[in-house]
Amino acid sequence: MLKYMCKNASMAESFETKWFETADKNISGKSKYIAVSLQLSWSEVKGTPDGIVSIEFSNDRLSFSVGALIDVDNTNNRSNAEIAILNSVSKFFRIRYINNSITNGNLDAVLYLEER
Repeated sequence: MLKYMCKNASMAESFETKWFETADKNISGKSKYIAVSLQLSWSEVKGTPDGIVSIEFSNDRLSFSVGALIDVDNTNNRSNAEIAILNSVSKFFRIRYINNSITNGNLDAVLYLEER
């Protein structure tokens, strides 16, 4: 199953997504879907391509650990998107985008959840 964490998000300003659970539970409370990978792609980047995408993990959504930092160092990576393997024991994760000198662009973050 695919789920967008963000789609065509403006890269003109820094932002963070909401926290996502690493496992979606069904009605009986058992884990039905597990987050397996995250695809990050961007396009139409304007300004200096020096942004950063941070993948952050947390158990309580108050404090977090940075799992990966991905440099936005080109204007378009749609034909060579970044894929992060999510093998986390944490309960939640999110992405944080830091624009630095980027003045425009579009960011997509697509989560792949595997049925268990």
